[in-house]
Amino acid sequence: MAQRINKKGKRKPANILKDTAKSTIDGSILTRSRVRSYFPFLIFLVLLGLLYITNGYYAERMHRRKKELTEEQKQISFVLESEKSRASTLSKQSVLVGKLKEQGLKEAVGGVKKIIVKQEENGNNGE
Repeated sequence: MAQRINKKGKRKPANILKDTAKSTIDGSILTRSRVRSYFPFLIFLVLLGLLYITNGYYAERMHRRKKELTEEQKQISFVLESEKSRASTLSKQSVLVGKLKEQGLKEAVGGVKKIIVKQEENGNNGE
């Protein structure tokens, strides 16, 4: 192919673009030694890009998981507070007395009495 050369001895920009596009399309650009020397760097850039994309997906997934866990923690906290309140209400003396009356038990009016059992002299201990 005849190349057009300007007064300074260089190819014209239109021809450079045309030749570069043609060699890129037919793949001959990859066989040039100058381009082959860039392959390790290009592979590094591709791997770096893949790591960057992977990190983005990982960060999104962790953000979603954090949101879900925060919501779950709030729900569990609400359940805990309601159960504490219910347990506090059920353990009040007035509520307990009412439930025990249904079973035939009544609240002790007097103080606590100590029951003492005397042992027999022969050592049977009531057996």
